[in-house]
Amino acid sequence: MPTPLGPASLRTGNSAGSSRTARHCPRAGEPREIEGHARDRYVYAPLDGVFRTVAHIGDLVRQGQEVAAIASTAIPAPLDGKLRGLMHDGVPVKARTKVIEVDPRGSTVEIRGIAERPRRIADAVLSVIIFRLSH
Repeated sequence: MPTPLGPASLRTGNSAGSSRTARHCPRAGEPREIEGHARDRYVYAPLDGVFRTVAHIGDLVRQGQEVAAIASTAIPAPLDGKLRGLMHDGVPVKARTKVIEVDPRGSTVEIRGIAERPRRIADAVLSVIIFRLSH
């Protein structure tokens, strides 16, 4: 059974019984604040391994609830809300990879499709590909 972790840090144990802590990683720029939450809406992989989850985008979660695991390390929801971002089950991840995002608005928010910024990036990439293929 995976070991539960606190929302602010993720601890991983090794066979010798020592532990290390992975905290939220500093990033360039801050995400958009939603109901007083910004960077704390995200969880990053505490270690390399295969990400495992039975959760789905749109599921309601409670702070501290186990959402996923990597090896024997449980990965909890950082706050109450609705899963807005979630790594696919079975994907190998590196430590410090963003694996979970929670929207604190919970059941009041509709989560579907692709967000505006990723959509614009995808549109730009597609435009470049089409341009290169046609020239």
